[in-house]
Amino acid sequence: MTTPSNTIVLIHGLWMTPLAWEHWVERYEARGFTVLTPGYPGIGQGEAGLMELRANPDAVAGAGVREVMDYMTDYISKLDTAPIIMGHSFGGTFAQLLVGDGLGSAGVSIDGAAVKGINAMPLSEVRSVLPVLDNPANINKASVLTPKQFHYAFTNAQDDAVSQQAYDRYSAPTPAKVLFQGGFAALTPHASTTFNFADDDRAPLLFISGGSDHILPPVVQDHNYKKCAKHSTAIAAHTVFPGRDHYTCGEPGWEAVADFALDWALNPIAGELEPVTETAGQALWRRLTPAGHPPPWRKIYQGGLPSAEQEHLRQLAGAIVDVQRENRQKSGAPVPRRVLSLGRNLIVPVGRGRRVS
Repeated sequence: MTTPSNTIVLIHGLWMTPLAWEHWVERYEARGFTVLTPGYPGIGQGEAGLMELRANPDAVAGAGVREVMDYMTDYISKLDTAPIIMGHSFGGTFAQLLVGDGLGSAGVSIDGAAVKGINAMPLSEVRSVLPVLDNPANINKASVLTPKQFHYAFTNAQDDAVSQQAYDRYSAPTPAKVLFQGGFAALTPHASTTFNFADDDRAPLLFISGGSDHILPPVVQDHNYKKCAKHSTAIAAHTVFPGRDHYTCGEPGWEAVADFALDWALNPIAGELEPVTETAGQALWRRLTPAGHPPPWRKIYQGGLPSAEQEHLRQLAGAIVDVQRENRQKSGAPVPRRVLSLGRNLIVPVGRGRRVS
């Protein structure tokens, strides 16, 4: 299954639910894609699914890698076309394994955990997972991170307020068995995370790293990429977004990561790649306002506008909205919302002082 499609499957990681993809879903749907966010067995959709899981953590207790893989395999096999499969954290591991099983047109592992054969385990990763792995009795239980543990493992590049906000919005109980099976795969014959690095026929596979990730630092994805590239002629690639932590799919600037992942999946190239750290909207805004100030609309655009300038202006309006949304996410404070109305001869900024929804 290697034919590209307009379907994207997003797989969440441990201590998360499908809700963690809410912004990515909106962004990809705006580009015309069908976006699916299957949860692990026992994990429902949206806020309701998260609340149900928090109220009943035992719903995921005992679920392991094989159970999740069987569910995802059945889910994806029923689709009409091979989707682009993306995953974050252990969801990235599932994405890699599913692509290895021939179930996607391309795979993207974002801050992905190791498959069997990748033995890099930096000290920051050990510290992040030790609260679960230090007690074998936890294997068939649901694991919950405290806000402090979440801040170290997921949001170490964010301040306390942003970390707490992310914890309150997304953090969820997770099946500890998956973590045990991943962590001890090297000692387990026929481990569930076994991957065929020498498969020349698999779909293209991209590894994305956050440069400041604690729980799964770049060395983990780098080893994975290099082993894929060494043993197979299939396309493999790796990129590092400097300064980003494990919350890279939600922290400010997530749009650049999302766009890079999808653009690559649509046109895969191999090798160590340079990340694009700004969105197209940000780049346009920067180019048109080098001093950082909005253009003087009434002075510039009085009089009739040629069609090319009208289209240019529509692009700029989109850039403004993008930048304002990103500013709001960074600060958490209200930002002006400019609804740009293209009249016959004039651009009119209206609706100042409103929040961006």
